[in-house]
Amino acid sequence: FEPTGFQGSDVYINMPSKRKFGVELETSDCECYGELEGSEAWGAKEDCTVTGKELYSDILYGDAGLAAIAELCDFAKSECWEVDSSCGYHAHFNMREETTDSMKAIALAYLLTYEIWCSFVRRSRVGAYYCAASTSSIAEISEIKDWSAYTGYLRRYCWINFHAYYLHRTFEIRLHEGTLDKLGI
Repeated sequence: FEPTGFQGSDVYINMPSKRKFGVELETSDCECYGELEGSEAWGAKEDCTVTGKELYSDILYGDAGLAAIAELCDFAKSECWEVDSSCGYHAHFNMREETTDSMKAIALAYLLTYEIWCSFVRRSRVGAYYCAASTSSIAEISEIKDWSAYTGYLRRYCWINFHAYYLHRTFEIRLHEGTLDKLGI
């Protein structure tokens, strides 16, 4: 049970970023999730898109946040949690300290690299309902003066969810697929 693209706990060493972030990890089966109750880092909730639970983090920071994810992954492995093709994970990245211009640059970078992001996941995820292509255009992003006003009316089920800024002051990446690969590929 690991975020796609990570090989194990040793990968989390020497990640110098202090950026605040949060994650939501979907499961198809996660018995004993109740043992996380009282955890400072994790909560669990129902999610109509999966048969298990959606585990969500508190605000995480840099190496300590990555270590918290590694600990949850170790716990999930020990409890034999599972995911299926309906499961994914969402990463929220703090934008509270960013200027309008820096958010524009970040948003444009995501939009311009959409095809690259799509190459990291199964084709079945690309364009799926809960992680559809962004409805924001490069021209719209370039003209933004007020992020809250712009993002308040956007659809949240896009691969890059700018509506999350309106709600949480984050940008959310929703494209990532399941968090467990039993085949090891």
